[in-house]
Amino acid sequence: MLILLVEPYFGGSHRAWAEGYARHSAHEVVLVTHEARFWKWRMHGSHVTLAAAAAARLAGRRPDAVLASSMLDLAGFLGAARSVVGHAPAVLYMHENQLTYPPVPGEALDY
Repeated sequence: MLILLVEPYFGGSHRAWAEGYARHSAHEVVLVTHEARFWKWRMHGSHVTLAAAAAARLAGRRPDAVLASSMLDLAGFLGAARSVVGHAPAVLYMHENQLTYPPVPGEALDY
């Protein structure tokens, strides 16, 4: 089974989760990631560039499933990567609750 693991914020606990899953899975896991910086952009816009990166990493192969962390706009990614992932089932791993994550002092809540 080929699993496409998509992690837009590949650092710290997010990196540990993704690499740990890939290392201990009984399946072939292809990681598609971005560096751990610009976290707001990663949540809101990285699905576009990660879809292109997935196409390059998979090189014509279709994943059997897509696994993504909660830092990814999964619906946007699936729309942008439909020609790459087909209709593979998608799983969203809620690594952290991004909806109620406390803001930095002086920073307004994002939508």
